[in-house]
Formats: sequence, C-alpha cells, structure tokens
Amino acid sequence: MTILLKPLASLAFSKEFQKVHWFHSLLGVLLFFSFSASAQVLDVNQFKIISYTQTSSNPPAGPNVPDTYFFGCYADTDGTVVDGVMYIPGMDGTNLVQGSSNYFSFNSSYFSNTIAFDTNFPGGDYEYDFDYLDSGSNLVTQYVFFTTSTSNLYSDTVPAFTPDCWNGMQAVDPSQSFLFNWNAYKQTDGTDLAYTFLTVSGAGTNVSLLYDGPFAQTSTNLAPNQLAYGTRYSVNLYFSERQTFNSDGARIVAGWDRSTTAYLTTIAPSLSIAAAGSNVSLSWPFNTTNYVLQSTANLAGGSNSWSVVTNIPGTNANGNSLTLPALNAGAFFRLAPAK
Repeated sequence: MTILLKPLASLAFSKEFQKVHWFHSLLGVLLFFSFSASAQVLDVNQFKIISYTQTSSNPPAGPNVPDTYFFGCYADTDGTVVDGVMYIPGMDGTNLVQGSSNYFSFNSSYFSNTIAFDTNFPGGDYEYDFDYLDSGSNLVTQYVFFTTSTSNLYSDTVPAFTPDCWNGMQAVDPSQSFLFNWNAYKQTDGTDLAYTFLTVSGAGTNVSLLYDGPFAQTSTNLAPNQLAYGTRYSVNLYFSERQTFNSDGARIVAGWDRSTTAYLTTIAPSLSIAAAGSNVSLSWPFNTTNYVLQSTANLAGGSNSWSVVTNIPGTNANGNSLTLPALNAGAFFRLAPAK
C-alpha cells in the first residue's frame, strides 16, 4: 500500500455511515462479530488512555509521570487483508503492524502531558485504509471513515480499589476466592457506551474478569485456584467511555479510558507433614508449580544441604500429596521457590 501524504480534512466523508453501535473489548480481549461476506475489516478500535498506579489504600493522587498518556488502535479482519494505514487528522499516514492474518495494530509511545498527546492524536476525522485480496486475487482497498469528538471524553472519576480491597491484595490466598471492590463512576455526556474492565496478569497468567462489565458494576469475584502461590500480579482497572460508528461494513469504536494499575501478591504455600505408620505423609496446595519440594537431614548445613525430592506427588481434592518412608535419622522438608 502506498501511504498518501494528505491531511484527512481533505477527504470526503459520508455521514450516512455513522450510527451508534456496539463496543469491542480493550487491549487484546477480542470479540468477533458476524458481518456480510463482503466485509474484509470487521472492526476498528482506537482509544486514548491516561495511566495511574495505586500504591496504597488511598486512590492515586495523580497520573503516572512521565508514562502518562498513550494512544492505541487495532483492527480485526477476515484474513484477506494484507496491510493497513491509519490517517490521523491533519497528518500523514501511519502503517499498522500486522500481528496475525486477522489482526493489525498500532501503539504510540507514552506522553507526559496532555498538550503533546492531544497535538499528536487530536479529535476529528480519522481514516483507515486496508488493502485486501478479492476472490480473483486482485488488490482492493477498503476505506473506513469516522469523526471522533474534539473533546476528551474521559470519565470524571479515576479508577481506584477500595481500602479493604487494596489491603487484601497484599496477601491473597490462591486457594480461596477473592472479592475485588472499586469506586463508582457515571457515564460521560457525549458517549453512547461505558464499560468497566478488570484484568489480572503476570507469571504467564492473564485472567480477564470483566470483558465488558456494566459501568455501574463495582465488584467482581476471582474464583479459587486461578493464581499461583508466592507470585506478584498486575491488576488493571479501566473506566472506559466510548463513541461508536459504522463505516463501510466495519464496526468502529473510539474511546477514552482511565486505567489504574495495582499489584496483587499471593502468599507462599504451606506444607503439611504427618506421621503415617512407618511413613511420613506430605501435602501441599495446587498451583505450586513455581515451587519445588526439598529435604535435608541437617538444618545446620545451610542452603546447600537441601536437595530436591524427585518423587512425583499424587493429587486429591485438597491438593498434592506424597508419602515417603520415615528415616531413622530424621528428615526435614520445605517448599522452596523454583530457580
């Protein structure tokens, strides 16, 4: 695709394509829709985000500096699209990155202030051009147009976890359910949709508790055995405001989000030891793959005296279990973080 060096304001834009529609989930949570067979681009999503971090039981005092503002967009396609270009109002085209046969995206670097951010990503007329191969392997371009508000439609409220919730997040038992609680917000005038998103991620885990939660929702429950023991996770809470459109068969969403990150730490696992006749019975919880069972006959020997128990444990309704012969000389056991 040749990127046209032209301001978007000069492009013809048909208002008949604009109408209120549905919203797509944020940051990699993909919901696919049904369209006519002629649609190559299924949806286009773009969003402006202000980032916060909650480091105590009090709400964030202000946004992250300098990593405060960023812009992102992505498009889901039917697999025939070969490249895409985004035109920001008054600027030259920017190539989208193809992440898979069905997915294109762009993410800006961070901005530390609103002036620089809004200068680079203003409200107004946006255009996305996508080249695709038709049934005869001919290269055809699909044009997607829409006009976003020139006002930033962020919610008036910064997302924040309640004090009890934040304090509880510092020592979570993964074997038990955990209730997240946060503050409420109202939908901003000028938007047609508002959603709350909550994700927990880290150590290879990505749990999306709310894909498109109602904006009035202020709590959700994390089920047991979703997280590993002795691990720190990032918890991200989004208050999302949306304007939605339709253009050339594609569903469009433009959004403004406040995003607060907090951290959840799970407790270390416990190891139970009991005599079982001439054996010793050991048991410990599920979700401890980041720990190893170790033993030693000499506690005074230091860390080098511990060795990994290579016996494979069984499982029952309560977790892992292992039965070993009791040694006359005695033995000590522990669960240690895997290296």
